[in-house]
Amino acid sequence: MFHQTITGNKTHTRRIVKAHEERSILMPSPRYNVGEKVYLKEPYKILPEHKNSPFYRFELYDVNELIRHDYPVVENGFWKNKLFMPESAARYFIEFTNVRIEKLQDISEEDCIKEGITYLHRPCHGHTWFFNGLTNERSEQKGYLLAKEAYAALIDSINGKGTWDSNPFVYVYDFKLLDK
Repeated sequence: MFHQTITGNKTHTRRIVKAHEERSILMPSPRYNVGEKVYLKEPYKILPEHKNSPFYRFELYDVNELIRHDYPVVENGFWKNKLFMPESAARYFIEFTNVRIEKLQDISEEDCIKEGITYLHRPCHGHTWFFNGLTNERSEQKGYLLAKEAYAALIDSINGKGTWDSNPFVYVYDFKLLDK
């Protein structure tokens, strides 16, 4: 979903309300607030011999430049885990513009698209296919007839099987991508 966010196709995200928060649903305390700015994390590498400038795994120019200098960019462990990326190395930031609580299954088809679900209209078949970015062992994406079906499969892959069916309360965060 990183690519969907940086291209402006993903402008919403949902986070499950924890059980202890759900009991006091009248006084929610979301992790993020309207107006708050955060940086997006991505796999990166800082190389002292390149003036400590960060290189990014999802930046084709960076990868090609490192390959040109014989760096093992495809080896496990070369890229630093995005979870440990410092803000100073970040190149993308978002600002939260709205926060609300709703049941997970109350998501609309339109909001599924704002969550990064993509679609492809096939006139020859007379319908639209929706995709969630997940691939199988052959790097193939499964198509869904409804955006909600694609989103349900995505949320189950992120938060565990059965998440969609349990229909928990979620924080819905709307955000916009900022210029650094």
